[in-house]
Amino acid sequence: MFFGGKYGHGMGGFQGGDRIAPTVTSSASASVEENATLAHALTASETVTWSIVGGADAARFEISGSTLRWAANGTKDFEAPDDANTDNAYVVNVRATDLSSNVTDQTITITVTDVAEGPVLGPELVVNGDFATDSDWTLDQGDSACTISGGELHAGVEEQSFAQQSIVLPAATYHTVLIVTAIAAGDVGVGVGTSGTPRTAPGTYEEDIVSAGGTGIAVGFSSGAAGNGAVGSVSVRQVL
Repeated sequence: MFFGGKYGHGMGGFQGGDRIAPTVTSSASASVEENATLAHALTASETVTWSIVGGADAARFEISGSTLRWAANGTKDFEAPDDANTDNAYVVNVRATDLSSNVTDQTITITVTDVAEGPVLGPELVVNGDFATDSDWTLDQGDSACTISGGELHAGVEEQSFAQQSIVLPAATYHTVLIVTAIAAGDVGVGVGTSGTPRTAPGTYEEDIVSAGGTGIAVGFSSGAAGNGAVGSVSVRQVL
């Protein structure tokens, strides 16, 4: 029997449009480091538009095209979470809507991870720490004087030798960086009222020194380093 006329052309009169909801293919979870922007790609099985439709932390997100981002494209602080239950797991519900208005929702959890952060440091305390000139350093300390030339501090030629800057240091922890450019024997170290670790090979050495306080910053060569040790730079900053 032919169902034509006012009911349409054959069985076509009973057929509607697209009734199949899109399939969301992007992940429902992701992690991002603190202090970094979020760019979580949203994907689906067909062309869709994306929107935020809920979730405990919906206000912490925005969508730009097909990218889920932190609101205002900002960042998060692991030590100061602002999600609903302050556990650094941010929950949002997104919706994919296809061209026929079929929808599929997905709950997404974004976890913020911790990043090891270095200490907060005060200003540089060493003047002319790159030994660009022979000013600012007292070089007549010890058994023989150090010398400054070619952007380096050189060990004296006899026994122990030191270079020093007079500055009153309070009791505190100091972050030091010592670049040793040459040392064939003996050792060299930096002192901030308290001596740091003696260094016996070229390299860049960072060390936090707990000091009881004192009246100077010093770079000292042991007797074994006489005539063969050199330092390229030294830095001292208080850990705040």
